[in-house]
Amino acid sequence: MRKLAPLLIGGLALLSAPAAAQLEVATTDQIRASYADCFSVTQSGSIDLAPLAGLGWSRTRSQGSPNNPIDADDVVYSHKARAPVLVFNRETGADSCFINARIENFDTYQEFLSGFDNDLLKPNIRGEVALPDNGHPIEVSPAGTISQPAMRIRVGTPTETN
Repeated sequence: MRKLAPLLIGGLALLSAPAAAQLEVATTDQIRASYADCFSVTQSGSIDLAPLAGLGWSRTRSQGSPNNPIDADDVVYSHKARAPVLVFNRETGADSCFINARIENFDTYQEFLSGFDNDLLKPNIRGEVALPDNGHPIEVSPAGTISQPAMRIRVGTPTETN
């Protein structure tokens, strides 16, 4: 937590404070379950949104706030029993499932990362981690602010390795 605080004060905001404030606070278990659901929609090598309904997700009609509208190219899904949202971008993230989650504090971010092999966790200067998970490229980023902490996870489609 203390390692991340100076980075976040400096203006890291992958999720803006208004957007994060609209989300309920997510637990680590909710984030992990949403992470698993991203694997379901990226497994085929492209994005397949069909499994989402069966997993409890529905497309949201939210357009964000007046100061922070949702990009017209974003497709956002919310879950009936979980706080995180899934975001798919038709232009820039056609091969990725993004999880946006408001968190109680940055200990939740660290707790999520604790589920990975420590040898793979090499955060960059902004605290972001990029690693593989079962052939999928993963990026985990702290977001929001100290008073409105959040995190963002990108699960890409599987990549081939030689």
